[in-house]
Amino acid sequence: MFRGLSAAGLMLALFCASASVAQALDFSWHGYGDIRLVAAPKETSWLYGGLSKFRYGGSDVLHVAEGLVQATATLDDNVSLIGVLRAEPVDRNVINPLEAYLSWHTAADDKGLSWSAKAGAFFPTISLENDDLGWASPYTLTPSAINTWIGEELRTIGGEGTLRWNSQDAGTFSVVGALLCCNDPAGILLADRGWVMDDRPTGLFERLRLPDASIKIFRQVPPQRTGEFDEIDGSMGWYAGLTWSMAGVGKISVLRYDNDADPAAHTARDTSWDTRFWSAGLRVPELKLPFPARLRACAVLLPRAAAWPSLLP
Repeated sequence: MFRGLSAAGLMLALFCASASVAQALDFSWHGYGDIRLVAAPKETSWLYGGLSKFRYGGSDVLHVAEGLVQATATLDDNVSLIGVLRAEPVDRNVINPLEAYLSWHTAADDKGLSWSAKAGAFFPTISLENDDLGWASPYTLTPSAINTWIGEELRTIGGEGTLRWNSQDAGTFSVVGALLCCNDPAGILLADRGWVMDDRPTGLFERLRLPDASIKIFRQVPPQRTGEFDEIDGSMGWYAGLTWSMAGVGKISVLRYDNDADPAAHTARDTSWDTRFWSAGLRVPELKLPFPARLRACAVLLPRAAAWPSLLP
């Protein structure tokens, strides 16, 4: 078995090496720093072992949230290398990559067909909301509970391909498919802590704290942490989906995800978690209201998200 951190580390190293070679080509970067004044509930945030459903808790008002930078090395008109790093005080590593991948795309041919592909570590193509830098949403500071969970527990470490057909009269149809490794623990945080709403995706090398109350139920001693991006059972996961969109009409997407994990497999620190679901999304153009507004809706059906019914000692 190979470990998810090693795979992600190799991809990040390849990005850095390739970016050095690409210095004579087009290299760009952009990012942001985030400092907040927060009126938070007094309950301890889940990031510190509590059961609060938000990123912040307690009496502190001023928070240094994070700094984030994305670097892009354009190798030619069709190929780019992209890396995203975040510095954040809650992360015990302080600086952690969120994504590191190779992107390839082609222009549409005379039949309206075009291809694109990614290879490396990146967020899966699921959300219609969180499509900005570092899994941020350009529409609201706090994303939905579904997109919060995707940013926390899902990452594609592998390859993804998309075929698009622009039919001109009937809109654009897309088919996406991916093979991935290193996401076997996905689902354990949701099961132990429940849904939350925050704008903090998990770093590739980060280990997240589990709620102290959940740990005590299983007669464990807190604090306990779990990895998210680790290959435990040696089996590849996958997802595949369909999307239709038309300018001025809207966008509809549906996707099936399965990490194909063996819930009996485990390492010395982490347990594999069998997670599979259907995802559906809808976006419509600007509504005719007294103020600018657009409708975006998403749903995730989790028919199976299971692990072995015991915690590791």
